[in-house]
Amino acid sequence: RIFELETEVKRSEVELEEKEKLLQSVKTQLIDTKAAQVDLERKLEKKEKVSKYMIEEQHDEMEAELSELRHENKIMKLTLQGMDESMKLFDPREVEEHNHQLRMMVGQLHRDKVENDAKMAKQAAEWRKSASTTRYKLEREFRQQLSTAEGRIREQVMSRLEEDSRKAV
Repeated sequence: RIFELETEVKRSEVELEEKEKLLQSVKTQLIDTKAAQVDLERKLEKKEKVSKYMIEEQHDEMEAELSELRHENKIMKLTLQGMDESMKLFDPREVEEHNHQLRMMVGQLHRDKVENDAKMAKQAAEWRKSASTTRYKLEREFRQQLSTAEGRIREQVMSRLEEDSRKAV
C-alpha cells in the first residue's frame, strides 16, 4: 500500500511539474504577446508622427506661400497708390480709364485671393481626412494582429490542456 502511495505521489509530482512547465510556457507566450503589442503600438505611434510631420510641413509651405501672396498684394497696393498719385497729373479721362483698369485688376486679385483661400481650406480638410483614414487603418491592423495573436495563444493553451487531460485520464 505504501509503495502504491509513493508511486501515486511521484506520478502526481510529475504531473505537477508538467503543468508548471505548461504554465511557464503560457506565461512566456503572454509576455511575447505583450511585447508584440508594445511593438505594434510603437509602430503606430511612429506612423502617426510621420503623418503629423508631413501635415505640418505642408501647412508651413502653405503659410509661406500665403505670406508671399500677402507681400505681393501689399506691393501691388502701393504700386496702385503710386499710379493713382501720378495719374492725377494727367488728363481726367485717361486717369478715369486707368483707374477703371486698376479697379478691375484689384477685383481680379481679390477673386484670386478668395479662390486661393478656398483651395487651401479644401486641401487642409483633405489632409485631415487622410490623416484620420491612416490612423483608422493602422488601428484596425493593430487590432487584427492582436486578435490573431490572442486566438493563436488560446488555441495552443486549449490543445495543451486537452493533451494534459487525456494524459491525466
